[in-house]
Amino acid sequence: MNWNTLYRGYFLAKKLRSLASSVLISHIFLVVTTVTPLYLIKELFTDEILGFYTLTIGTLFLPTMLISIAVGSVYFERGIKISSSKESFMQHWFKTLSMCISLSIPIFLVPLFFGEQIYSLFFGEEWLSSGTIAKVMSIPAMVGFISSAVDRTCIIAKNVYYGPIWHMVRAITTVILCLFVKIEGIAFIDFIVLISAQMTLLYIADLVFQFRFAYYIGKHNG
Repeated sequence: MNWNTLYRGYFLAKKLRSLASSVLISHIFLVVTTVTPLYLIKELFTDEILGFYTLTIGTLFLPTMLISIAVGSVYFERGIKISSSKESFMQHWFKTLSMCISLSIPIFLVPLFFGEQIYSLFFGEEWLSSGTIAKVMSIPAMVGFISSAVDRTCIIAKNVYYGPIWHMVRAITTVILCLFVKIEGIAFIDFIVLISAQMTLLYIADLVFQFRFAYYIGKHNG
């Protein structure tokens, strides 16, 4: 084993450590983002409303966990190979994006227009309120489904700071929003509208930044 091999091994270990730290920090902020609204609902409203909310979130974002993240894994692996070749990375990015848009339309338009009927049909009339929440939350769920598939573009671009920063901004704005709702005594459905708007804007911002990372990779690959 020569010094050149040792150096490459050290450099690779350093990159992997940075990536692992980035993922860990992002997940810590994600926990804050997830738990804060649950704590607010339990404190300001009722356990019944908390149950409606958790059912909606658990079911509405399930396609993201099952489909979008799987698509994103394929996108990521293929993207790494393309980034060191002469192939068009932007074509790869837009192909993945268009596929996710096509998948998201039938998945999320149903709860958007028929949320109350769908939840009443599958879970019973007592869960009608979950369908009402789903009608509002289906927009951020749809945009999040699309953005999750390409959210590792920043890693392909060798930027390990963007992910934690985005999750930090989301966590901070979620806490601020929840504090605002608590101080102003805002009604539950208005809280859902506000957090839906916040999530949608952040997911759209993420798509914009991931596009910029993809454009950067496209200019420098090969």
